[in-house]
Amino acid sequence: MKKLKKSTLALATATGVLLIALSPAVAFEGENKMGMWDHGPRDLAPENRLITPELHEQFREQYDSLSEEQQRQLREERITRREEKRAEMEAFVGLTREEMREARKSGQSMSEILASQGKTEADAEVFLTEQANERIQMMADHHDLTTEETATLQERVTNFVQKMLARWFNK
Repeated sequence: MKKLKKSTLALATATGVLLIALSPAVAFEGENKMGMWDHGPRDLAPENRLITPELHEQFREQYDSLSEEQQRQLREERITRREEKRAEMEAFVGLTREEMREARKSGQSMSEILASQGKTEADAEVFLTEQANERIQMMADHHDLTTEETATLQERVTNFVQKMLARWFNK
């Protein structure tokens, strides 16, 4: 696993949980560009991401203003959330992390992996929407977002989910 720089960690802390939950390529860090640093929703144009660039910058500034102890505690919480999200992804897909990694390495697309497990695009849409809404609620609670900021994120969920489905199902 790569050693994280402080700025990279702030980005992962601000946006990582949902990103990790959305794509096997994103969810499972590892070899052959399967990690969250090389693929995933951050590759989407800013207007297609769940979090706005302004909120991302706000979260980064909040993180940078924390003491080292607070940053360490936040990293530990993020690791715990990441493991929970990985488990949710595994439960949804019906494969372990390693099985998904091997399927991706062997050339299977996300849509093929899901189809082999009896999952449809509609199932994926429900899963992604639930994950996005959970992420928004967590951000709203953790960062004391205003009602307006939370509403802005809620408005972005549909577009974000549709862009992820397009990637997963090659649309």
